[in-house]
Amino acid sequence: MRPLRPLLAVTSIVLVAACSSSGDDDTAGDQHGHGHVEGAVEEAEAQHRLVVADGERASVIDLLDGSAETFDLPADSVQTDGRFVFGSKDGTATVLDAGSWTWPHGDHNHYYRQDAAQLGDTELADGTIVGAFGSDTLAIDADGAVTTVDRDALEDGELTTAADDDIDSSCDDPDGAVRTGEQLVIACADGVLVTEDGENDLVPYPGEERARELGQRPRATELAAVLGDEVAVLDLGGRTWTTMESPSPLAAVALGADLGVLVLGEDGTLRHYDATGEQVAERPLLENPDLENPPSLVADTSRAYVNDAEASVVHEIDYADSLRIARGIQTGDVTPLHLVETGW
Repeated sequence: MRPLRPLLAVTSIVLVAACSSSGDDDTAGDQHGHGHVEGAVEEAEAQHRLVVADGERASVIDLLDGSAETFDLPADSVQTDGRFVFGSKDGTATVLDAGSWTWPHGDHNHYYRQDAAQLGDTELADGTIVGAFGSDTLAIDADGAVTTVDRDALEDGELTTAADDDIDSSCDDPDGAVRTGEQLVIACADGVLVTEDGENDLVPYPGEERARELGQRPRATELAAVLGDEVAVLDLGGRTWTTMESPSPLAAVALGADLGVLVLGEDGTLRHYDATGEQVAERPLLENPDLENPPSLVADTSRAYVNDAEASVVHEIDYADSLRIARGIQTGDVTPLHLVETGW
């Protein structure tokens, strides 16, 4: 079995009808009320940041003011849960606090920012970080053994791990995961495992090919996956797949909310498809994408981002405006081989 990629899913979300006062803080066991931690500043809008990494270092780039800070981050791959960034190499996970996050709270959100910081390393054997329940992040190795990382402790700057139970036996060779509300979704050999309220549901793939990555706009209930020469979108509500053709797909992200799907092809072109699979826009972005170390495609509620390692730039795309290139974000001395976005 080949080594697994490290993947991190989102922390648990406490949903209540409205903000309670400081004297009546319903946080369901979360010691950080409304997502706040000591030293953080609450803002009126989402505080999105990009983290680009070159295998040895990472740069945390603030998308609002353009400032950047560089940290050591040995990593063959990089993942995030919306705030914490895990770089993994040789069985060791190095953790950065990117310093920006969103805390959903019923019909509104709380947005926070603080200084980015490196939290240190933790040994995870040959595990891959694939998901979270409660305040624990799960790292699952090739045999299905689970290690938990205490996320509440991470918010206090501490790395704490412990052994846990095995994952569902129907999930063979896990290699990708996302978190949507109260659902943990893992790409397995024979289908996508959806875990919710202690129940497991393996949704078979629509064809013979399997998924290695699952792409979503954060918290959307639709997921996109590259399955060989096709792109497939999973509606988690109905547990149904929709497939579409796209030239030599490398990466795909489902935008949800009837906004369609973004697909990056091996030719370096970004394409936008509507919910029926009809192409509505395309934009050439990359001249020579590295197929051995393919670029990442991430999206939030208004923008998408693609890292261009050859040009040392991240392309910011307005996907609601015919894939207009809103700006090119220079990454300086850190070549953007890896890309994640935080603040969601």
